[in-house]
Amino acid sequence: MVIARRPCVLLSRQHDEAYHIDTDTCVRCGICVRLGCPAIGVEEGQPQIDPALCTGCSLCAQACPKQAISQP
Repeated sequence: MVIARRPCVLLSRQHDEAYHIDTDTCVRCGICVRLGCPAIGVEEGQPQIDPALCTGCSLCAQACPKQAISQP
């Protein structure tokens, strides 16, 4: 059993669309991956954002030095 003090952010999303990574702009520096976000992983050397897990917090977009992360 899990007792939470606040509603689950995945169930109470206020953002319509998840962020995505533009593979042409991304230089694979790994800063977004090191943030520790569970929605960001690496597939074949390329960072990817899982839209089912992305809450739209924009932290990854703010951390990206090449501005390769945005909402569609």
